[in-house]
Amino acid sequence: MAKQTLGKLPADAFGMLELPALPAGVLDGYRALPDLIGIVSDVLDELGVVGAIAAAVLRPTDPKARSVSPITGKWRVETIAINKPVAICGITVHPGDVVLADQTGVCFVPRARAAEVLQRAQRNVAAEEAREAKIASGAPVPELFGKAR
Repeated sequence: MAKQTLGKLPADAFGMLELPALPAGVLDGYRALPDLIGIVSDVLDELGVVGAIAAAVLRPTDPKARSVSPITGKWRVETIAINKPVAICGITVHPGDVVLADQTGVCFVPRARAAEVLQRAQRNVAAEEAREAKIASGAPVPELFGKAR
């Protein structure tokens, strides 16, 4: 049975009614990353994907907001679209994209590249852990990056 809207918005206000699922384990993989935004933003940079916004940029727009915290939108906002692309600080975010956030910022990962970004992030974490083990063992600096001088 096809999904039906409640009729409160015109039909053209709706994008997809069914969002495609991410591959199994992708969200759990992101949850397991240490320093989530730092690692994912580095991977997005490596891939040339513009998708990271520093927390300092995302400030409240309500001058009565005293800190960075949400307030209810009830009776204050109007829904103009559902499951359509939006622009946030100049970055286009599509329905189904992965949105990651912590105290340092937000990363928007295109859904089609979510698994690829996660694999690279996991690879980078493993490489960093290997470097940390070499440092702990007293390895010389040139050896940390695999370059002999």
